[in-house]
Amino acid sequence: MASATPEPMPTEPGCVVLDNRKVPCATGLIRARHRMADLASGDVLVVLSRDRFTPYELPLWAERDGHEVVAVHRDGRRPRRTFRIMIRKRQPSRQAESASHVRTGDAP
Repeated sequence: MASATPEPMPTEPGCVVLDNRKVPCATGLIRARHRMADLASGDVLVVLSRDRFTPYELPLWAERDGHEVVAVHRDGRRPRRTFRIMIRKRQPSRQAESASHVRTGDAP
């Protein structure tokens, strides 16, 4: 699942950590979606979770929305295991920019 792009460290600029280790998966997905909306294009969201479905559901959501799944890691063993999913926010496409101008009525 990891790409050839160098893996960013959570302490680098443009890298935001979202700790979902104490929330259920559905709530964690909603939190990740809201946090991703606040990031700039190209920034990386690092999601920490203990939910066993996170390594499946979070990458599916990210790819569906056009983001890049940089890495999926599992640290530790159950019951203390933690999944670390790194997602890079998509770059806006020219087509998406044009569509937003049509919806708002603004000139490109």
